[in-house]
Amino acid sequence: MENNNINATFDDDFAKRLDKRLFEIKAYDFYYSIKNYLPLLSQSIRGYKSQDIYISKCDTSTEEMIMTALLFYKDFDKELYNKLNKTLTEKVYFIESPTPFISKFSLEFYDEHIKELENKETILQISEPTNKKGLVNAVGNNLIKKYNRVFREINLNPSDDILGFVTIAHEFAHILTQSVQEMKKEKDKNAGEIESLFIEKVFIDWACKNGIFSEKEHQSCENLNREQYLGNVILLLEEQDILSRLKPPITKEKLNDFEENLRGDRNYKPLMRRLRIMADGDRNGQRIFRYVVGKIIASELFKDYQENREVTTQKLKNFLNHNTEITLEKSAQLLLGDNYKDRIKNACYRGISK
Repeated sequence: MENNNINATFDDDFAKRLDKRLFEIKAYDFYYSIKNYLPLLSQSIRGYKSQDIYISKCDTSTEEMIMTALLFYKDFDKELYNKLNKTLTEKVYFIESPTPFISKFSLEFYDEHIKELENKETILQISEPTNKKGLVNAVGNNLIKKYNRVFREINLNPSDDILGFVTIAHEFAHILTQSVQEMKKEKDKNAGEIESLFIEKVFIDWACKNGIFSEKEHQSCENLNREQYLGNVILLLEEQDILSRLKPPITKEKLNDFEENLRGDRNYKPLMRRLRIMADGDRNGQRIFRYVVGKIIASELFKDYQENREVTTQKLKNFLNHNTEITLEKSAQLLLGDNYKDRIKNACYRGISK
């Protein structure tokens, strides 16, 4: 948002959209709920310098990526592999997607298929790897009231590079959770990415040791992981900064005052850009925070895994079997131990780098 003329950008319509959006997602309540994390997260971005990232293309089919991920899970833990394999093969309704860009849980796309589906079955939607952006990769439960159907939905639309392998390993971890296996809602969505981000780290390490990724590719995946983490932290801090200055209800007059007071601030441009996204985009803090805190906990858990594979894997399995019943705090305690607060704090100060 480069134009300094606030009236050209922040009209009454924009103010109403922003006010409605912030109300719908309970943005102020959310940032209050994570206020203890924000000072820690701000430490993560201090003095960081970007690292080289080399993501190589690969001529691999989605089926081959899936088979590689299944081989990894078989090596990782036989019990989890069997559960995953059963979910992917029993009572599955397979759809080959005409495009990898359909919206998650799109009733329009599935309308002709839903009537044939039994309750508590699985729709597995897959497309071949592509280099296009905006891919939908997701695992979740869905209720279609029109047909009174409850089912699992697995969307696998990988990119045509080494990250396509990582994506499938990531999504498979979600399949193993209590919430997907038993089709229940999580008590705390903030804990919803821990298992998949931990599995990413284990998979990348396994892929390198088994000659699937080179050392350079392995390091690039680690660098990209941290770049994404830091980018998400910046998003959270920008949104919190904006909301601390802009009180509800949002009006054009308040936006005028906000913009005027912000002029000359070194963060003027990024905060103006973030404000636009907050009104019209879907990458809001509530969605992003689960990836931030998930990467912190996953990073610490992976350190434990390197020291004691069996004990750490059992902790993960306990978490997977009870993820709908416990909060983020209880999840961190279960996985990292009673000193989880200190471990999270130290990881933030390190920027999850080591």
